[in-house]
Amino acid sequence: MFHRLPSSATSFELSLPAGLEDFGDEEPELHLPPQVLERLTTLDLECNWRDPAVLPQLKHCINVETLVIELSEVIIPELDEPAFFPQVRNLHLKYVAADSESQMLKFIKAPKMVNLEVRYRDSDDYVKKGLANPLLAFIKQSECETTLRSLCLRDVDARAREIVKILVGLPSLTSLKLQRVSSTEDSEDYLFEQLTTRDAKDATRRNLPSLEDLELVHFDPDEVPGLLGYLKSRRPYRFEGDGTTLRPMPSTGSNNLDAILYSNAPPNALEKASIRDGADTITCRISQLRSELEVLKNQLYKQKAAISAMRLMPAEVLGEIFELALDYVLDNKGTKELANIQLVCRQWRDAARITRRLWSSFMFLDKYDIPQLIQARDSFKTWFNRAGNSPKMFSYVASGHENCEAQDSKCKTVTRIFASLLTKGLSIDHLWLESRSLQCFLNFAGAVRLVGPWTEPLAIAYQHIPKGVTSFQLYLPDYNNAHSPAFDEVGIPDVCPPQDMLERLTSFSLLCDWPVSYPVLPSLRHCTNLETLIVDFYGQKDVEVDWYAGDVPWDDVGKIFKFGVLLPKLHTLRLRGVCDISVLTLFNTPRLVELDIGFFETYPRIEPQLFDTVQRFVKRRSKCEETLRCFRLRGWSGSDGKVVELANLFLELPSLTRITLDRVYQSEFAFSLLAAAKMEGKPCLPNLEVLELLHGFHARGMDYLFGFLKSRRPYRVHEGEVVFDGSPNSLKRLTVVYRRSREEHEFENSEVVQVLRRWCGVSVSLGPQT
Repeated sequence: MFHRLPSSATSFELSLPAGLEDFGDEEPELHLPPQVLERLTTLDLECNWRDPAVLPQLKHCINVETLVIELSEVIIPELDEPAFFPQVRNLHLKYVAADSESQMLKFIKAPKMVNLEVRYRDSDDYVKKGLANPLLAFIKQSECETTLRSLCLRDVDARAREIVKILVGLPSLTSLKLQRVSSTEDSEDYLFEQLTTRDAKDATRRNLPSLEDLELVHFDPDEVPGLLGYLKSRRPYRFEGDGTTLRPMPSTGSNNLDAILYSNAPPNALEKASIRDGADTITCRISQLRSELEVLKNQLYKQKAAISAMRLMPAEVLGEIFELALDYVLDNKGTKELANIQLVCRQWRDAARITRRLWSSFMFLDKYDIPQLIQARDSFKTWFNRAGNSPKMFSYVASGHENCEAQDSKCKTVTRIFASLLTKGLSIDHLWLESRSLQCFLNFAGAVRLVGPWTEPLAIAYQHIPKGVTSFQLYLPDYNNAHSPAFDEVGIPDVCPPQDMLERLTSFSLLCDWPVSYPVLPSLRHCTNLETLIVDFYGQKDVEVDWYAGDVPWDDVGKIFKFGVLLPKLHTLRLRGVCDISVLTLFNTPRLVELDIGFFETYPRIEPQLFDTVQRFVKRRSKCEETLRCFRLRGWSGSDGKVVELANLFLELPSLTRITLDRVYQSEFAFSLLAAAKMEGKPCLPNLEVLELLHGFHARGMDYLFGFLKSRRPYRVHEGEVVFDGSPNSLKRLTVVYRRSREEHEFENSEVVQVLRRWCGVSVSLGPQT
C-alpha cells in the first residue's frame, strides 16, 4: 500500500488503529518502505500499540523537518542508539506518560531542533519522579542547547522547582508557552517568585536572558503578583517627582538591589507577554477559529470550483445550455448576453466559439441611426463567419418607418444598407422580414433586386421571393387596420401566396386575425409538401369558412366540407390564439405526430367541447391515432366538470408518449380520474414517457398526481427495499411547476418521488412557479 503513495508526497500522517486486542491472536506487521520515509519532510505518527514495530523504522526519516509523535500506552523498545533525525526543527511529543517519558526522550536525537512542544498525560507520577532531569537530558543528548528557541509545556502538574530547573537550564530560549501548568507545592511558593529570587541572588547571570515572547494559558490567578514582580525585575523602574513621571533606575551611585540589577543587565529582551484564563482562551480561540474558518471556506470554494461538474462538463453540453439560455434569434441585447457568457472563463468562451448555432442567427433592428447601421454592417459578416456551415437566419424588423413612399425616406436608405448584405457575399438560409406596411416591403424587394421604385401589385411581389425558399412566415396586419376606410376604394388586397410557392413549402407560419372566410386558409390545400404548420388566430371567433368565396373549384368543395383541407405530409400542427376549438375540423392530417393547441386568454372564455372535437379529429377525420405521439394544451380551464373531458381524452389516446399542460387549470383533478380508471384495469397512457405540467397545476392536487403515478406501477416497501407488482413504467421524465398553497410542502422528499428517481430512473423536476 505504501509503495503506491505518489512520489511527490512529502507530508505523511499515520494514525494506527486501536490496540492489538482488536486483531485477535495475530499481531499485525507494518513496514514502511525506506524510500518513502526518506523523502518526507513532515511526519505525524499516532500509535497506542504496546510494542509497535514501526518506531525503529523511523531512522530512515533523514529529511523530516517537522515530527509529531503521539505515543499512548507504548513501551519504547531498548535501542543501542537513539533514532537520529538530522533535519528535525520542529518536534511535538503528545500525551507523554510518566512511566515511559524517559524512554521516549531517549529514543530521539535531533541536533537541529528549534521548537519543542511536550504535552504530558495527567498523572501524579511527575511529582514523584521529577520532570526536569529527563527533559534536560534529552536536550543535551540531542546537542541542541544552542539551537533551541521555543519551548511549550502542556498539561503538567509538578513541583515549581522542577519547572524552574528546566527554564534555568535553557538560556537560549526566546519563546516560552506554559499551558495548564500548575504547582503542587506550598501554595505560597510560586514559579515566577522562584525565578525572581534566583535572579536576585546573582545579578550578573539572569535566567532566560533572551526571552522575547511569554504566553501563559489557563494560568493560576495566584501566580499573577509573582509574575508582575518577575517582569519588573527584568528591568526595574520607578516614578519620580509627583509620581506621574516614569524613569528607569539609575545605573550608578546606589546600593539599591533594583539599581544594581539594572546597571549590570542589558535592556529587557521581552517584547510580548500574554495571560489567558479559560474564558479568554475560549474567546480568543473562537476568534482564531473564525478567521481560520473564513480561510478554509475560501479554500473549499476554490477546490469545489476546481472539481465542479461544470468544469468537467464537455464543451458540447455547455454549448447546448447556452442555446437554451439565449433567445432563438439574437438581437442587440442577445449579442451582449453572449459576450458576457464568454467573459466568465476560458472554458465557457471556447464552448461558445465552437457552438456554431449560437452565431447562425441575428436580428437587425432599424431603430438606429444611419451611420450606426453602416458601421454595424461589417460586423454582421464577422458574426456569421463563426457559424461555419450551419444554416444562417437573418431577421430584418422594420418597426419605425414613416413616409415609406417618399424618395428620401429613411425606409429606402435603410433597406439599401440591408440589401447590400445579401448582395455582397453574405449567404442566408432563412430570411425573416417584418415590416409595418406594404410599401416598406416593396422598398426592400426593390433594393434587393437593385431596381428603381416598385410599382408592381402584391400578387407579383411574391414572385420575387427566391425559388429556394421552403420556410415562410406570413404575419398579416391587424384586421381592423388592414380593412380601414382607405381600402374601400381599392378593395381588400389579395394576401395569399401563389400556388407554386405553397407547393414548395415545408414549413409555414401564419398570423391572422382575419375571419377565415377570406382565402388564406383555403389556399392551404396547395401545401402538399408541408410538414410544419403554425396558425395564430389571435382570438378570431369566426371559424365558418365560405369555401366558394375562395375560388375553390366545385369538385373540391364537397371533399373539403367532408374531410377538411388535406395536408398529407404534415407532422406538426400548432394552433395559437384559438377561441373555438372547432377550427380543428378545417384540417385533415393523416401523418400527424404533434398536436399543439393554445387558447386565446384575453377574451371571455368560450367553453369548447375538447373531448368530442379532438377525438373526432384524430380518430375519424385524420385517422392519425397510430402516429400521434405528442399533445400540448395551453390556456384551457377544466372548470364546471370539463375536467372529465381531459381525462377521457387521455384514455382515448393510448399512443401518446409526451403530454404538456401549460396553464391548464384544475387539471390536477383529471389525474384523480385517471388513477381510478387505472385501478379498474383500463389502459391509461401506457406509452407515456414525458409528462410536463406547467403554470396552473395546483399544489393541492399533487397527491392526485402521485396516486396516478403509483397506479402505473404499484409497489410496496419491504425491509427498506421497493418491490414492484407490475411491469416497468414507460415514464422517463416528469416536470411539475405548481402554484403554491398556504401550506408548505416537501414534495422533493415524498416517497413516490424517491421511488421514481432511485428505483425507476425517472428524471423528476418539481418546483413552485415564480
